[in-house]
Amino acid sequence: MLPAQTGSRLRGLGRFARTLATGLLQARGDAVSLGASLHAEQSPQALADSFAPLAPRVLAYGDAPRERYWTRAGWERAVLRERGAFIAASGADVVVTPAWFEGWGEHCEPLQPARFANAASRPLQVAAVHDFIPLQQPAVCLDPYPGMRRWYERRLAAYGQADLLIALSQHVRRKPIETLAVPPARVVVVPAAVASVFFEAPPQPHAVQALHARLGLSRPFVMGIGPDDVRKNLGGLLQAWSRLPGATRQSHQLAIAGVQRGEPLLKRARGLGLAEDELVLLPHVPDTELAALYASCRLFVFSSLAEGFGLPVVEAMACGAPVLAGNNTSLPEVVGRADALFDAGSADAIAQAMVRGLQDADWRAALSRHGREHAAGYTQGALADAVWTACEQALAQRMPAAY
Repeated sequence: MLPAQTGSRLRGLGRFARTLATGLLQARGDAVSLGASLHAEQSPQALADSFAPLAPRVLAYGDAPRERYWTRAGWERAVLRERGAFIAASGADVVVTPAWFEGWGEHCEPLQPARFANAASRPLQVAAVHDFIPLQQPAVCLDPYPGMRRWYERRLAAYGQADLLIALSQHVRRKPIETLAVPPARVVVVPAAVASVFFEAPPQPHAVQALHARLGLSRPFVMGIGPDDVRKNLGGLLQAWSRLPGATRQSHQLAIAGVQRGEPLLKRARGLGLAEDELVLLPHVPDTELAALYASCRLFVFSSLAEGFGLPVVEAMACGAPVLAGNNTSLPEVVGRADALFDAGSADAIAQAMVRGLQDADWRAALSRHGREHAAGYTQGALADAVWTACEQALAQRMPAAY
């Protein structure tokens, strides 16, 4: 559960870990335990408390002190040995690692596949595959951070030690097969899950109005979401917004949630000539408020250039938002509707999609209906059932990994 204990808990990796754990705990109860690092930002006890009232059994593990080792690679080898002992002592039949590439910058590591003296008795080792974006964009994702490329490559090579890989989209499923020559039978697609709060009825109108007033939303708004890294293309969204007709911009606002470093976007907005109140930046928003924003926005526009899945798209759909997204990577299969897609690399294409969405109420309503129907398949229960079934089938076949 490391991604639910680090800074990733506010992003897609942490949300996936939590929804998977919640679904499994609700469906299988005492058959499920959560592994938690003693060295992460959030303690094992705080992690357990955050699942109330489910009261999960949390098994805490520690790592050898990082300062005892000259290199990170040496420390990781020691951690791998400790993982084998910890997992063996847990008595688990299956170990699921919800985020493989987690732990960089942290003095802790996820429960990754470990070596066992008796390979026949080791538990089934399962890892989630979210994306291969750092491998495809190393200049942006890896090279600015000394040592990170070597760390990523070690993790990438270790994927082959897992008995089963669970991918969140067909797009992502192809990556380990094509890149690492993993046998196709060892990579299965499972549906990502939307937390139950996004399927709940929206709050009363007066509560929504109060939320809007507190956040500075005084007009109908188009919503985007961060974080503010290059891949999310928030600069492209801003540029597209600046190309909307003046009357449209004057009668609407652009709200972007999840932005931690707002000044670069504000500076760019000023350079594009946006009025002071046109752009509203929202840092971390609690899920209850995020759901209310999804449900009350005029459009949700996901301008990302590359995704392994694209969880905010389905969250917004579940809340009834009319969703528009880029026609790249996993997003066409996640959106499920060709006319809701645009070329995310073109500010003009994004602007044209927004203009149609804001002017064509019938199309907007059709997008909303489609979204609710499409999102109904992305529940915590569906994810938990798919993962459980895949694990049962893999246990039955027990295809040994290469050691």
